Amino acid sequence: MTKESEEKPGKAAGDTGLIRSTRQSEARYTRDAEKIKGLVCDRIYGHQTERIINDAVRFGTLNGWQWSTRGFPLHRLGVRGALWWELDHEVFDHLFYYWAERKPAAVATMPYCGNFYNARRMAGKYEVDVFEAPKPQSGWWKPGDSDLFVFVRRGTVVRWLPEQGGQP
Repeated sequence: MTKESEEKPGKAAGDTGLIRSTRQSEARYTRDAEKIKGLVCDRIYGHQTERIINDAVRFGTLNGWQWSTRGFPLHRLGVRGALWWELDHEVFDHLFYYWAERKPAAVATMPYCGNFYNARRMAGKYEVDVFEAPKPQSGWWKPGDSDLFVFVRRGTVVRWLPEQGGQP
């Protein structure tokens, strides 16, 4: 019996397919994050990779989090489960994952023409908090074009870099 097909106590036998799908989805998003890190060269943003990583690390450090290319699904921050294929592209684009004390701490996302109303709706559905940077279009993915939304556990305070409208 493989790890993927093992039944967990209290789980129905049919849940193994969902677990496998979730793991595949997590792996896909981890691969996307690796593109940012420069492990896979991106023709459009490749020359900006160092700046993007530097800004991602600075933001994490300011909040006491560590940036990682190891992704996780949104439900790891909240109470309710979320499947990545349910998530809105106007909210979830250019994802950055943060960890604290070996636990998921935040997901920063930088959509173009982001829809914060939909972000709040998703946060409510999955019982997490979401914050928008005080300065519009201040995401480090493409400053001036990408918004910045940060999903965190309920009750978490998010601090912003000066270029995002935070205190210097």
